[in-house]
Amino acid sequence: MPSLTDLRTPGVYVQELPSFPPSVAQVATAIPAFIWYTETAADSVGNSLHLVPTRITSLLEYQGYFGGAQNEEKITVAVTDAAAGISAVATLAAADKSKYALYYAMQLFFANGGGPCYVVSVGTYAAVPGAIAKADLGAGVTAVAAYDEPTLLVVPEGPGLSGTDYYDVMNTAIDQCANLQDRFTIMDAIYDASKTTDENMTQFRGDFARTDSLNYAAAYYPYLTTSLTLRYQESKTMVSVNGGTQAALNDASLKKAYYYAALDAIAKLVITLAPAAAMAGVYASVDASRGVWKAPANVSLRAVTGTTDFITDDENGNMNIDAATGKSVNAIRAFTG
Repeated sequence: MPSLTDLRTPGVYVQELPSFPPSVAQVATAIPAFIWYTETAADSVGNSLHLVPTRITSLLEYQGYFGGAQNEEKITVAVTDAAAGISAVATLAAADKSKYALYYAMQLFFANGGGPCYVVSVGTYAAVPGAIAKADLGAGVTAVAAYDEPTLLVVPEGPGLSGTDYYDVMNTAIDQCANLQDRFTIMDAIYDASKTTDENMTQFRGDFARTDSLNYAAAYYPYLTTSLTLRYQESKTMVSVNGGTQAALNDASLKKAYYYAALDAIAKLVITLAPAAAMAGVYASVDASRGVWKAPANVSLRAVTGTTDFITDDENGNMNIDAATGKSVNAIRAFTG
């Protein structure tokens, strides 16, 4: 269309009037930003990606920028060589497990239909089992505020912090959502194996003391047992045979039969993850296949073999409605078949 300046001077002008109203550009509605520690954080030319929200579309891209999972270094394997045959049992104490599980969380995200997303590296791996700082995660959440495309904020494995510290980070995320009003937080209700479902819900509602802007977040419970494969370092995985002296898994003196028995035992170690990453994948999948009007509910999860807590109908009802606090928690349940 000619400018007002052009219309003030003599000449012939053509003004095109559109026959149809302007179209609305289609954009993805579920673009999560994952905030956590990574193995590396550098682009293809070596520039640091620390606290730089980086868009990726596949697990391969994630590996290119951020590396893989941290190798477990505290696995022990007890091999028994008896007349009945060779058997092995692998053990990894909870206190010795790496706390840096973002790579596994990304696997779960993509397995459940995830697509384009952002990753914010708040630091690189420290010694096993590693340390997690509330300030690091808070800085990662804050870094996403300047980016328009992310619509979901996810801090996978955030429950590795203490309960109140984790919920403080979630409050930072919810504040951002309430301020910008174009994004949503997916959070986890912390699971404690020593407590019942109702006790864990009471703990969650007490530790997560927030009462405002709750419509900008959704909480999920319990944790998920997965079919993912654990990454470990053979030179620091110790194997004993019939209770004898331990040797490294890659020690040349270890018989091949014992080696393969140990590998089979390690493959049976279960990776348990908080559900937020899987649910982010479900959000993306449901939005893409059905539309934003369809709730991301009543959907089966992939790469998941079970849950850490079997929830009954009565417990589910208590999770849905809490007259005292109004804090509902979304239940992930296992059903036969």
